[in-house]
Amino acid sequence: MPTLTRKIRCTILFADQSTQDFSESSQPLEEMNFDYREELSEVLSTFAAVRTFDASSYHCATAESIQQALNGSSDVLFYTGGGDEDHLVVEAPNGLSARLEKDEVRQLFSEVKPNATKLVVVITPTVEPAHLLAECGATHVCFLSSASKHSLRVTAFIRALFAGLLKSFSIEKSYALAEYVALNDLLPIVRPADQICKMLPISAQLNVQLGSLDTEVVATDKNVVGVLNAPFIPVLATHFLGRDTIVRKVKAGLARKVRVCNIYGARGVGKSSIAIHIAKMAYRTRGYRNGVHYFAVDKLVEHIQSAHRPETDSEDQDFQSTNQREDPLPVVIEGVETLLRSLPEMENADYPATLLVLDGCDIVLPALGMFVLNIVQAFPSVQILLTSTKEVQIDTGEDSILPEEVVHVGELGKLDSAKLFFKLARGHLTSRQFRQHFPDSSIEVISNDERLLSTKGNPFRISRLVYELGSQTVSGSN
Repeated sequence: MPTLTRKIRCTILFADQSTQDFSESSQPLEEMNFDYREELSEVLSTFAAVRTFDASSYHCATAESIQQALNGSSDVLFYTGGGDEDHLVVEAPNGLSARLEKDEVRQLFSEVKPNATKLVVVITPTVEPAHLLAECGATHVCFLSSASKHSLRVTAFIRALFAGLLKSFSIEKSYALAEYVALNDLLPIVRPADQICKMLPISAQLNVQLGSLDTEVVATDKNVVGVLNAPFIPVLATHFLGRDTIVRKVKAGLARKVRVCNIYGARGVGKSSIAIHIAKMAYRTRGYRNGVHYFAVDKLVEHIQSAHRPETDSEDQDFQSTNQREDPLPVVIEGVETLLRSLPEMENADYPATLLVLDGCDIVLPALGMFVLNIVQAFPSVQILLTSTKEVQIDTGEDSILPEEVVHVGELGKLDSAKLFFKLARGHLTSRQFRQHFPDSSIEVISNDERLLSTKGNPFRISRLVYELGSQTVSGSN
């Protein structure tokens, strides 16, 4: 059975982000934006080696090209341009930008072939054009912000989204994983999904697959497996600080060829950030021949449980909670083992060829030890890096010893707490807001502030403090 079973075709349509308006009342855009013409080509080229992927159709966005794309064979339609709740920006015959009014957009969707499942990815400065398309008849719309400050996250989102779709994940699962990849380090501060990405309409049925079945039975190039899993390593752009000693210890353990490295500690101390940092470094340095494969275990389990949660009346909730809960661990195990079996076999297992990162394992903790032991025994060239709140107990029996490294992650010290707070505040508070709360902005003063001390050096609580201070400032100004 080939790993990839569905063909995904894309059409990319480009337009300006606004119509040319030279009137005195016209307002300039508040921030720099990408039009993603070059960025999309580069991002989608990541999957050039995937036989079942085609993203060769690039056009200017006109009424005709939109109509052709909606009725064509493409499964994903990119629109990168502009507009609002009443119009889309398109290219006119004279080459200038023009308005495609709401009634005209609605007419285009009224002529779409029935039962055509398409995902429309809208990359615009604001979410209004995505709302317009959803209102006019697009059944699955994904908004992505074109703001330059979000470009790193948006490109990571697109890679993860297509990696999921090519692995035959549903739109819902692909979107959930892509959102986590792009926003994981922002979620403790504020959930900015409406600012960076959003799925529309709210009532859409997202548990559907895109693409057509690939009837040509060709074994997938095993190198492609690594290409499709690398995009699932999350973005790490904010709160990673003061962990140099722990990172060196983890790297030293992996260099000693330990089979399992367990990073554990209380919730919110930054275990995931360390694991993601290690995974990214290992991927960039190409230290593992079969690649680095990251699993957000807690997110996968949440998706599995929500997928099996039927809609019930309130009187049936007790029955649902006791009888409808499916053990998610077998599904996670199957996914991991399927991945590992698809990788090239190594003749010499003296040096690890694969790094498997299992992040957020508490949700499957009771059975995790046996699961890890089975992987270690079945796949000699695999190293495992996992995170949990408690140390994972792996019982190998009396006659065998499992080389492992156990690393405890504690709270940050006062100085590192202050540095982290300052770093986060600089990105999420204005200078005026910051001065309002901290007239003296020296690190020494901030490190002894009662509000920061109350976080007890927990990075998650420090992130929440930044969010709360920003909220207080906003509410105070109203």
